[in-house]
Amino acid sequence: MKKVNKIIAKISTVLPVLALMVGIIAANSACVSYYHQPETPSAMDAYRK
Repeated sequence: MKKVNKIIAKISTVLPVLALMVGIIAANSACVSYYHQPETPSAMDAYRK
């Protein structure tokens, strides 16, 4: 059980950073299909170039 907790602790430090990076990349790119352009949250506007 201690080994599982250590693995979860390591993953939980990397996962938010990865999610932020994916969000920034998604905020700065457009979808290939014009009809499938999803709405982005207003909080992601701060990360747009």
